[in-house]
Amino acid sequence: MTIFKPYPEISVQAGNVEGLYRLQTVSGRVITTGYFKDEGEAVRLVSCWNAVRKIAEPENHIPATDDYVNRLEGLRKEAWARVQELEGGSAAPAPVGWNFDITAAPRGKTVTHERRVGDSTHEIRDFVPDFIWIASKCGKVIRSYWIPEAGKNPGRWSGLATGEQPIAWQPYAVPVHPNAVSDLGLNLVTKHSEVAA
Repeated sequence: MTIFKPYPEISVQAGNVEGLYRLQTVSGRVITTGYFKDEGEAVRLVSCWNAVRKIAEPENHIPATDDYVNRLEGLRKEAWARVQELEGGSAAPAPVGWNFDITAAPRGKTVTHERRVGDSTHEIRDFVPDFIWIASKCGKVIRSYWIPEAGKNPGRWSGLATGEQPIAWQPYAVPVHPNAVSDLGLNLVTKHSEVAA
């Protein structure tokens, strides 16, 4: 737990030179020395120091803070034990939707189509990416897609360095626009005000 180390109480001792005073602890350890106009200024500084140290660092705050932390830690442990009990004693549950099998992540596809230019026909190959959400090892969630190998450049995930792998992925879900209407003319999104009514 926290070890309370209060600032020391200090006193004034006159030095060998006129106007020079030592500020020292009760045990005699010198904190600092300084020149003062008279002993009254030194005594006032020491009085202020001793008063402030009692106000700013009250010793009883530390045990109260430790008790509070212990109670919070106890509640956290109880809550976590209850979660594990409800989930059948499993370890830390993964957030819903995340897939940790990176090899199962969609990597897009190459689409081939023909284009006529003058008298000749050209075969055109286009890469169509599959967008996904990835979780990086540094704690970020990034919209990404697989960038296929091109020449000497190996394939990699967009937003990550070459050779870096995400730790998890999930599908990139595009939400329905609030004014979207189905083929039957029905509003696909219920407005908040309609739910409240």
